[in-house]
Amino acid sequence: MNNKIILGTAQFGTKYGINNHTGKISKGKVFEIFETAILNGIDSLDTAEAYGDCYDLIKEFNLSNNFNFKLYSKLNSKNLHSIKSLNEYLLRSLDYLNQEYFEGYMFHSYEALKNYPYFYDDLLKIKEDGNIKNIGVSVYTNEDLNDIFNNYDQFDFIQAPFNLL
Repeated sequence: MNNKIILGTAQFGTKYGINNHTGKISKGKVFEIFETAILNGIDSLDTAEAYGDCYDLIKEFNLSNNFNFKLYSKLNSKNLHSIKSLNEYLLRSLDYLNQEYFEGYMFHSYEALKNYPYFYDDLLKIKEDGNIKNIGVSVYTNEDLNDIFNNYDQFDFIQAPFNLL
């Protein structure tokens, strides 16, 4: 069952969370969490370039421990307008992270999908080329979810960012 759990990393690179009163987690604590995850069969991370220095921490941990987490990452909504080639952008990210492919890659929000719909086709092509195994989108409302179900049938997963625990 643990192989179905994906560890979120937003607080590893930023001061994230409605109840976060302590700020960003220290590198030492992040590495402890990574080690505990691995020991408990959790090998997948939900991350994003927008999560501060989280990519740096993942890369450093993976290289120093001869390990590669399966990464589910997101398009950075803040710089989508400046991306000329999504494939080149993703290849640079993979190279930086020392990863062969993203296990999953998604739109950070439904709004990003609607504002940049051509990236949907780009992600499908990149998936076909093998640099992404699964594509998805993060949704925040039932209306978003209904539109995804009705108009985007090739997403492999949908992220609903709330904590069930």
